[in-house]
Amino acid sequence: MPQSYGTIKEDDRVLQENILIWFEVTQDQISGLKDWYGSFELSSSSHIELGGPYRLSLSDGRSGDILISNIQIGGTGSSVQFQGSGPLE
Repeated sequence: MPQSYGTIKEDDRVLQENILIWFEVTQDQISGLKDWYGSFELSSSSHIELGGPYRLSLSDGRSGDILISNIQIGGTGSSVQFQGSGPLE
């Protein structure tokens, strides 16, 4: 799974900066439609809820809206899974 560093925002508020994002972009061979999803680790000092949308900005300049589909809370933070909502460009 490809990875990049990125920033997660809710409206204009930065939730976490410079975090490692794992993501995958797939394309349906018949329709050509793209789907993207991934995960990241959020520190315990940051808070995020299921749903969204939240804005993901990657270090390579691409960005897109994400919806949070799963959160697993641990001792040092949360493991967050997301689904892209719209294009990643």
